[in-house]
Amino acid sequence: VTVDLHPAHDPGLHIGRVGSVHFPDGRSLSATSGGPPQPANLSSTTLAGRWWGRGPIFQMQLDRTTLTYDLTAKGQAAADAFDGSQNPQTRCIPMTPPTIMLYTSIFDVTLTEERMDISGEWLKMERTIWLDGRDHPPASERFLQGHSVGHWEGDTLVIDTTNYEDHAAGLTFELPSGAQKHSIERMTLSDDGKRMEYAWTIEDPEYLTAPVSGTGTWAYRPDLERQEIECDPEVAIRFMERQNASE
Repeated sequence: VTVDLHPAHDPGLHIGRVGSVHFPDGRSLSATSGGPPQPANLSSTTLAGRWWGRGPIFQMQLDRTTLTYDLTAKGQAAADAFDGSQNPQTRCIPMTPPTIMLYTSIFDVTLTEERMDISGEWLKMERTIWLDGRDHPPASERFLQGHSVGHWEGDTLVIDTTNYEDHAAGLTFELPSGAQKHSIERMTLSDDGKRMEYAWTIEDPEYLTAPVSGTGTWAYRPDLERQEIECDPEVAIRFMERQNASE
């Protein structure tokens, strides 16, 4: 397999953007095309089903984005001190909303009157959005993906999430989040049923002086086969140790 990769301009950042992947049998896959070509007859009448996330994940990089992150003094200090070893994914801990929702990967959604469940193939991310009118629990009860409640505004599902655990990259890949992180997400099915439009806003007064907002898109792809992304914490730790030793 050959991968076309566009590395970061900053040599201190061990990241890049995948352009395309070429397989030995001649097939190619563009990372910016939304996956394999979408069959024209695939559409949905609901947010439930299998979806292909289509970013743009690059929004979540502090130093190469059209978005503005206005940082508190603590936020700036955290961003300046960040290095790749602080990324929780190196310990098999998934990212949190909205970052995880912008990944180019498969998401399975089930929906009832009482709840929505979202299962992502990357690091087996799981979320539950309660639609039964319940309130958030006390602030002392905190969860990796936060506690989410939702309500409908017309055809748009509005998701309010609080009670996040502290996360070393909870606001972007380079910025942590704390107990005050709060996110609002909006999920709307397109008129043709082929896409789900995703809009988000996050705030965390501990690290941000103003909220940050962005958008993404999921494509309806029940034809795709899910590939579970396994992660072994011991292997991940050894990898980071080798990376740090080489720097």
